[in-house]
Amino acid sequence: MLQECIEIWRDRFRFVSAIIVPNALFIIFSFGLTLDMENIAYVTLDEDKTPQSRTYLEGFAHSRYFKLIGAVSSSDELERRLESGEARFALEVPPGFGRDLWKAREPQVGIWIDGSMPFRAETVRGYARAAHASNICAVIRNETGNGCELTPVRFQPRYWFNQQLKSRVAFVPGMIAAILLFATALSSALAVVREKEFGTVTNFYAAPTTRAEFLLGKQLPHVVIGMINFMLFVVLAVNLLGVPLQGSFLALVLGAFIYVFAGTGIGLMVSSFTRTQIASLLVTFIITLVPAFLYSGLLAPISNITGAARMVAQGFPAMYFREIAVGTFSKGLGLSDFIEEYVVLAGFSAAFFGVSVLLMKKQRK
Repeated sequence: MLQECIEIWRDRFRFVSAIIVPNALFIIFSFGLTLDMENIAYVTLDEDKTPQSRTYLEGFAHSRYFKLIGAVSSSDELERRLESGEARFALEVPPGFGRDLWKAREPQVGIWIDGSMPFRAETVRGYARAAHASNICAVIRNETGNGCELTPVRFQPRYWFNQQLKSRVAFVPGMIAAILLFATALSSALAVVREKEFGTVTNFYAAPTTRAEFLLGKQLPHVVIGMINFMLFVVLAVNLLGVPLQGSFLALVLGAFIYVFAGTGIGLMVSSFTRTQIASLLVTFIITLVPAFLYSGLLAPISNITGAARMVAQGFPAMYFREIAVGTFSKGLGLSDFIEEYVVLAGFSAAFFGVSVLLMKKQRK
């Protein structure tokens, strides 16, 4: 174990790949992966030209989610702005808007949205619908002084856990799970494969050390490195990305410790059937990052995953640690809430290490 630590420190490439690269990936992905949208460009077509229509449209202009880039005078110009990509959506207030509102009729407003990117279009639709309801209330308040009591229903949504609906709060815990798994698996895989490339692994065959002792000596330094990276991830998440840790830090650390053992176990398995560092890098990327993004609940809820894909999710450690990360960061949960996840992750760690020992036995023969 001491020799492995010394080699990591002396080899600058391995040191950078073990510490610098995982933290750089965490920062890049966490800043880049966001579903929040602000300053959405839009244009307006006011065919009513009444105080009511102006008050309604001003509500959109004062929102941080929208950016007014101009008012158009015809439907053709509105269509051109959308086709050119200058505007993501357009508001069309028809004639009679103010009159219908004053007579307690349901006012009609056209919202034309660029649907070239469906997900973005759905997000814009949700933002615009919320702003529409708020602005209608503002117009009624200005006209009657009674606010929205004149409307048949008052809709007041309330949210738990992530009240501001910031996507970074949802994504960052999942990013910790994905990047941490990839980093720990890669570093432990490279530790063994490097010895194959240089031929020093033959020293093990001549030594009285058992297979389990050899692999454990390779694994433990990378468990320590993984925990250092984990601590750095948490510091970056809280202080740089602004994601608060609501729950038990001890619960999160315990989950990470077991998870890092599972990650390094995956790396030891990869090293058993790869002979070059490039090959181990590619294999580790495919079997860690891809499932961690697609089958852990990071991009799609686990409840939406069915069939064979759900079996993959349940047979992979990222989903369980992500539950711990989200629970501690966003939901304020503690140790007693993750007993099942701890047991499953410990099972993964033991299984991966055991398989690595068996594969090494076959290789030795």
